[in-house]
Amino acid sequence: LKGEYILYTISDTGFADVYLTDPSENPVEVTVNGDATTDTIPKSLRVGLTIQDVDANGNDTGSEVLKCVYAPYTVEGKGNDASAIDGWACINGSATPVVPSYQHIEAGNYDGWCASKVGEDYVAGSEAIAKRVGYNGVILRVYIWMEGTDADCVNNAAAEDTATYNVTVRLAGVSAE
Repeated sequence: LKGEYILYTISDTGFADVYLTDPSENPVEVTVNGDATTDTIPKSLRVGLTIQDVDANGNDTGSEVLKCVYAPYTVEGKGNDASAIDGWACINGSATPVVPSYQHIEAGNYDGWCASKVGEDYVAGSEAIAKRVGYNGVILRVYIWMEGTDADCVNNAAAEDTATYNVTVRLAGVSAE
């Protein structure tokens, strides 16, 4: 699944850096509708966040950049591939799983991707989703998929689950200097 959003500031208000919201506000949340018959789906869900610049007319420019991938649970063990490796894995130009080079976060350990809430204000984290976003904005794309190269994906059990799942991504803007 893919959702696409334009993040921007109000005209003449300056620039903002965009982070995941404070950890106490559930920056990435997976909820279930119905009765889940297995934990396979939430354990194998991945949420990828990308950004891409836009021009004054809202047309994308430049390359789409993968910022991070989130897993709602800790990724442990080996996947279901014949050449599986422990933990996070991806297929990157070959049929053999490798440790990914992209930034990944899991199970609520956001590692600097969040802005901290102090009173009603947010304070910058160390890893921004987008930097210096202005009135033209940037495109934020949210990709959601079931990962099939690591230990958390066992699709046979997932096929029997009649529940549906919602993914919510919450962001915070911090004034950029």
